[in-house]
Amino acid sequence: MRIIKLFLMIILCFAITSCTDTNKPVPENNIIIAIYPCGTNEETYYFTLSDNELNVKLGTKEHESSVGMTDRESIANTSFMKKVKSVETKQLSDSDTDGIIAILDKLYTNDINIEPPVVFDSWEIQIYYKGSVLTQNCWEPDYEEINLLIEELKFISPIEINLHGWA
Repeated sequence: MRIIKLFLMIILCFAITSCTDTNKPVPENNIIIAIYPCGTNEETYYFTLSDNELNVKLGTKEHESSVGMTDRESIANTSFMKKVKSVETKQLSDSDTDGIIAILDKLYTNDINIEPPVVFDSWEIQIYYKGSVLTQNCWEPDYEEINLLIEELKFISPIEINLHGWA
C-alpha cells in the first residue's frame, strides 16, 4: 500500500509540473520589442525591458510573418522566440529607460494603424507596452517615433543591431 501511495504521489507531482503552459503571457508592466525582417523568421532581435534591465536576444522567432498572428503567438507571450543564437543583458540608467518610455508614450498616444500592410524585403517592429501589442513597418514615414525608438535601441543595445537591406 505504501508503494502505491508513493507511486501516486510521483505521478501527481509529474502531472502538476508537466501541465504548465509554455506559451504564457508576459507581465503587463514589461516592455517587449521585437524587430524582424518580413517574410522570414530569422534575424529577429527581441528586447525586454524591466526594472532598468535590458535583455536582448538575437535568433529565430516562431512564426514567419505577423499576418494572422494570434494574441497567443505575439511578442506578448514567452514562446515568441523559437531559437536564440545570442543573448546579452545590460543595466540601463534611469535616463535611458525614461527615454524609451517617453518615445513609447508618444507613439501610443498617436492614432496608429494597428494592422499595417506587410512590406516584404523590409523590417517590422512589434511592441508590447502597457498590455497592448502594436505592429508597424520599421520605415513607416508617418511615425517618427518608430525611427527614434529603433535608433535608441541601436544605441543602447549590447548586441549590434543590423537592419540591412536585401538586393
